[in-house]
Amino acid sequence: MQTILLKIFLLPLVLTTAFPFTLLAQAQSDTYEFGSRKVNIPPPDGFVNATSQFPHVTARMRATEDPGNDLLALTVPEHFVPKLKISEDIDLEFYAKISVPKRARAIDITQADFAAVIANLENNFGAYIEPNGPLMTNVEKNSGKGLTELLGKETSVSINETKYLGVIEKSDGVFSGMLLMSFEIYGRKMSTLGTLSIVRVNQRLVFAYAYRLSPSGNSVSELTQLTKKWTAKIIAANK
Repeated sequence: MQTILLKIFLLPLVLTTAFPFTLLAQAQSDTYEFGSRKVNIPPPDGFVNATSQFPHVTARMRATEDPGNDLLALTVPEHFVPKLKISEDIDLEFYAKISVPKRARAIDITQADFAAVIANLENNFGAYIEPNGPLMTNVEKNSGKGLTELLGKETSVSINETKYLGVIEKSDGVFSGMLLMSFEIYGRKMSTLGTLSIVRVNQRLVFAYAYRLSPSGNSVSELTQLTKKWTAKIIAANK
């Protein structure tokens, strides 16, 4: 179970950073059923939920989400919404998303379970994100296939380089790491900075991701602060 959870935690990284989504802003809905439990998941400060009432957007999101996950929410900065209203088929410069592992959605995760998952992740993160390793090779294959089926034309994804920038937060209920990745898709070379967080609330696991496309000099600090505030907000919303 630990290995499965880690794989479906890492797999959405390329799929969600590489794909330009069609979105509109909507009212926030942040309470979700996790089997017999409910989990409240607010967006980051200054972000709005931009997913659930738009079936075409949801279809695109589902196409780029690992089949082992349920996608719960995609959020974008409020100030980005006017740009999306002008042109919806643009790259998302800055966004955050929430997923949950299907196999663990209704399963109680103890503190010991959480600690074991995090220990495994810390010990093997470098191997998991190796561009020529089995996991990333599988990501390239699956993401290319999914995008080809969605777009109706041959689409390939190539992961050129990955760099693990280390842990930015570790506590009894939160683990967050940062990753820099360069890749090529649609013949475009792109880079993205991302944080990947596992949050344990109400004995359930939540996967939280935040991304900055084409990061600049202050992006590491910006994304670190956003991620820490967001995970704290998720914890507080479930007390």
